[in-house]
Amino acid sequence: MSSTTVQQAGGAAIAKASEGETFPPSTPSTQSTKAASSAKSLPAQAPKHLWALAVDKLRKAVKVLLDSGVVSWGLLFVAWGIISLFYDPTFFPGPIETLEGAWELILDGTLLKFSLVSLYRVFKGWIIGSIIAIPIGILIGRLKIVKQLIEPLVDYFRFIPAIAFLTLFIMWFGVGERSKVLIIVY
Repeated sequence: MSSTTVQQAGGAAIAKASEGETFPPSTPSTQSTKAASSAKSLPAQAPKHLWALAVDKLRKAVKVLLDSGVVSWGLLFVAWGIISLFYDPTFFPGPIETLEGAWELILDGTLLKFSLVSLYRVFKGWIIGSIIAIPIGILIGRLKIVKQLIEPLVDYFRFIPAIAFLTLFIMWFGVGERSKVLIIVY
């Protein structure tokens, strides 16, 4: 075969390939075999692939729910609801009764009013505590004698929770605003 004939044959194959035909040309029997095998394999592979994607997405969703704590909170509310069925709602209301009561307090403004009062107490106690504690902390850090005198007391009282002083503060300062603010100062 001459080189011209090979070049012409090669050029024709390139032209046919660009038109969408394959090289070497397929025979009708090989085309039908390829079509049959791909037709058989596609439906079988597609559901397995979709199933794997669905399972993977489900695992990711469950992981997100577990990591975020949604499942734990959901189980807590379900347990709360079931346990509340065995008690009088006056003493142990369920989550639905509690949400209804909260909604009622929101609508009549009671929740906002008392939340602001509590916020005021916390802010006032924090300011008074800061005014007392910051200078003492600076003195403890600067003067060794002050550190030796005050640090043992601070270390002792630091580990006593404020709620432990509640009864004493009520006895010393009364039931009013003063005892509530001083508990926060502590």
